[in-house]
Amino acid sequence: MKLKQLFPSSITLTAVSSMALLCLAVSPTMSSSIDTGAKDLQPTTAPNISQKIMEGTFEAAAATTTGRAKIVQEDGIHYLVIDSSFSTTDQAPDLHVLLDTVNQPPEKYDESESARYVNLGAIQNTMGEQRYPIANSIDLSQQKSVVIFSRMANITIGFATLKQSSTALAK
Repeated sequence: MKLKQLFPSSITLTAVSSMALLCLAVSPTMSSSIDTGAKDLQPTTAPNISQKIMEGTFEAAAATTTGRAKIVQEDGIHYLVIDSSFSTTDQAPDLHVLLDTVNQPPEKYDESESARYVNLGAIQNTMGEQRYPIANSIDLSQQKSVVIFSRMANITIGFATLKQSSTALAK
């Protein structure tokens, strides 16, 4: 059965034209002879630019804690990044990572202080690099320290006092 018998003539021309365009787009030999200029329009992705906002070095409270912490912004999202040199005890139960509004956090937290700090969640690992997203609702200008906290024992294991990054000051 012929195409003209199935469809009116205007549909036939459209179908034939679409097939010809499809052949040009698919066939490298046919399309290479036609220069549309589209070869210069390659899709690009924006680079993942990281801006360091704040940083600090861990120190011991109840246990030896070492490494560095920094708050960065990537593609409009803030993260707490703990570097690969990080280490703390694996003997304390239920470790969590907090952001606190004081430079030196207390040895123990009580209920009245819960509005002062932000719990970023359970620690991912007691050694090595890790990242924690920070909600946009958190006012970073108020955060003064990163705290490794044993929630079950209610004790500060270690902390890093945050200072404004020199790269953030330059902006």
